[in-house]
Amino acid sequence: MNKKYEFTGETLNWLGKVLHRIRALRDFSDVKAGDVGGWIEKEENLSHEGNCWVYDEAKVYNSAVVEDSAVAGGSAIVEDSAIVRDSAVVRDSAVVRDSAVVEDSAAVRDSAVVEDSAVVEDSAAVGDSAVVGGSAVVRDSAVVEDSAAVGDSAVVEGLAVVGDSAVVGGSAIVGGSAVVRTTEDYIAIGPIGSRCGITTVFRTADGARIKCGCFYGSIAEFEAKVRETHGDNQYAKEYLALAELLKIRFGE
Repeated sequence: MNKKYEFTGETLNWLGKVLHRIRALRDFSDVKAGDVGGWIEKEENLSHEGNCWVYDEAKVYNSAVVEDSAVAGGSAIVEDSAIVRDSAVVRDSAVVRDSAVVEDSAAVRDSAVVEDSAVVEDSAAVGDSAVVGGSAVVRDSAVVEDSAAVGDSAVVEGLAVVGDSAVVGGSAIVGGSAVVRTTEDYIAIGPIGSRCGITTVFRTADGARIKCGCFYGSIAEFEAKVRETHGDNQYAKEYLALAELLKIRFGE
């Protein structure tokens, strides 16, 4: 193995761990041989393959791994069994911990926290003081920002923005061009209907949108699809009653 870094000999006592400052042994990406990087506990924390690197005062320790072309910078922390891989970026004062995964081209920045077994992937971003935990997934080009929290088994996807002090949890799926800035900007109801699944409704710039299985559309479109698919059976009655509730909730 052609090693790309070594320990400088400088150490740091951090939460009972002895971390080692790293120094590049060869050129790669924007790193030049001799450049001093951040802190790791052991070589298993940072792969010698690819263009991955730990910059500045960032710290990677325990069984955490930074690999591929992923980077940690600023004063970021990657700890426990967390994985940062592909071309993902963790920077500023962000923390990725527990068994969380940040991958693809995702970014975790500012003072954000990704924890538990949460996944941030694709081109998604988590920033400010936001927290993503549980087994939640933030994907596509979605953004979680401000003091928002996403947890449980919730999914934030598409071009959705979850911000301010909003809390998204349960089995909610917030997607499309959703803009969720308070807990009143979305609702998740279920099990309901023929799928015995969770139906999620959220605000967008163009009004409320419903995510129900493969269906994504407005309340009016939802009503039309229900009548087409279920006629006047029990499932239709459930879904149409839900539509009336949603009109009240979202003012449509």
